[in-house]
Amino acid sequence: MNYTTGKLSSGDTVPVRSSAGGAAVDGVVQVANGALVDIRIPSTGTMLANGDTVVVKNSAGTTVTGTHTAEVSAGVLADVKLASTVAGVVSGVDIVVPVTGVYATKITPTVVAGVITAIVLS
Repeated sequence: MNYTTGKLSSGDTVPVRSSAGGAAVDGVVQVANGALVDIRIPSTGTMLANGDTVVVKNSAGTTVTGTHTAEVSAGVLADVKLASTVAGVVSGVDIVVPVTGVYATKITPTVVAGVITAIVLS
């Protein structure tokens, strides 16, 4: 940006912030015919809208199956809602659900609205 004239040129960088302010990402300005066309954020930056679908991975990097949605508030990611067929399970925390079947080598959970409602042993 030419700070003397206040004019932008293609390739200039400008700070881009959420509506809440805070930290900025440097965006690269694109100008055509004397008008601002767009500001491109770097590939390491992101723009998320409320309700966007996002990929969720566990700590091992394995993708969690399902369609998960982002919730954005005041310009920042507030949380991610897991698909209703996905439940969060914490190691060492008791889960009380009806169990059916005979134990062999696997369990098949039933998840409804994000809650494990049954487990079948097989």
